Amino acid sequence: MAHVLGMTDRYSERFYEHTRTRLINWPLPNCGSHCPRGRVVYHARQPSLQRDVAIKILPTQFTQDAEFLARFERESRVLARLRHPNIVQVFDAGSSGEHHYIVMEYLPGGTLASELAALRKKNEALPIQKAVEIAKQIAQA
Repeated sequence: MAHVLGMTDRYSERFYEHTRTRLINWPLPNCGSHCPRGRVVYHARQPSLQRDVAIKILPTQFTQDAEFLARFERESRVLARLRHPNIVQVFDAGSSGEHHYIVMEYLPGGTLASELAALRKKNEALPIQKAVEIAKQIAQA
């Protein structure tokens, strides 16, 4: 396993003991190494329910910022209340030691940002019909 943000195999075991969720990919390949605003998303396995989940972990350098930490916690509470096919479902949130996390639905595939970046590399644009469909889904959410 790779070591990301100081997380070692020992940390992974402590995280499993606390959350009963095993980290299996460090980090999700389609998120890049860092997601927006400093969070990192991992692919994980929740053995108790035999399902894959995504875990967003706030790097420890941001946990010292009370405002940033409050926004992260507020994000988990707000997302947990929302139910819509175009919004990822939150299953759990909390902390394990100095690491704060959100456990959410795992959606395989890439992100819109990664798709747009791939198109830019090829000097291509998102087809209008696809852009309209994405905009509709965002508006519905």
